[in-house]
Order: sequence, then structure tokens, then C-alpha cells
Amino acid sequence: MKKIFSLAIFCLCLVGVYGQESQIPDGIYMLEKAELTITNYDTKGVVEHKVITDKESIDIQNMHLANIFIALDFMNGELQECVMADGQKYRLDETMKLQPAMEKSEQTLTKMEEFRSDYLFIEKELFPYLIKVEGNKLIVTFAKYNFGQTEVNYTMEAELVENMVKQKDR
Repeated sequence: MKKIFSLAIFCLCLVGVYGQESQIPDGIYMLEKAELTITNYDTKGVVEHKVITDKESIDIQNMHLANIFIALDFMNGELQECVMADGQKYRLDETMKLQPAMEKSEQTLTKMEEFRSDYLFIEKELFPYLIKVEGNKLIVTFAKYNFGQTEVNYTMEAELVENMVKQKDR
């Protein structure tokens, strides 16, 4: 009886996880806005607040803004490709690192060093994020993280939230 009960709980958990993955409707989603909020960790006072509505406003040298997605392409509830701030299409490999979104044969014909000038995010790991569906929008919330700078004597916390709007179905 105990085994059957455990198996039933396990199956319910699997269904729940699968259901969460498949909740993202297929289609291409484009950046509507990204909002970066940097606060003083102790006082929670806002140190910096930016709202970005187009890719031209993204400073890819800024570590807080480099993770902004310009576009996301979902099929069967899974991320197929994403366009990052450098304007290039990427896929996530099996280690969850960004790779150019091209066939393996194309990648082997061209050396990775040749991609580096165009594909600025090769092998970059994305910060952890959570995606929530609201109608035809995706809300992408990246994990908050703490950091410090030599110019200030307090710890800061950064939060990045993106709104992506569905453009078309697959």
C-alpha cells in the first residue's frame, strides 16, 4: 500500500512538472520592456532603475543588462531559440550554455573564433529565470543577485524582469 501511495504521489509530481513546462504556448515572443532595479540590500532603497523598450538601449557591456532577451521562440513548451542583445540567434546546449543557432555542420565548417566577433554570448550561462504566462505575454523574472562595487560601501541587489509579447504562432 505504501509503495502504491508513493508511486501515485510520484506520478502526480511528474504530471505537475510536465504541465508547467507545456504551459508556454508555441510562438515567437518579442521584448516589450525590461525593467532593472538595483537596490541597497540593507535599506531596500532604490539605487538605480532602468526601463528598456528596445534593443538599441541595451548596453551589452553592462553585466545587469546583458541577459536581456530580444526574442524567444517556443515549440512544444520548450525554448528553441533566443535572440540576445547582440542581435544573434542562440540555442541552449545540453549544459545550458548559449551556442549559435545553426546546424552542427555549419559550426564545424567555421571556427568558433570567427564567431566571436558577431556572437558575443557564445558559451555564456544565463542567470536562472522563471517564466510566467499572462495572456499573450511572458513575464521573465531573473533570479535576484547580490553584488558590490568598490565605489560604495554597501551591498546591492539587482532584479531584472522582462515582458515579452507574442508576435506569431509557429
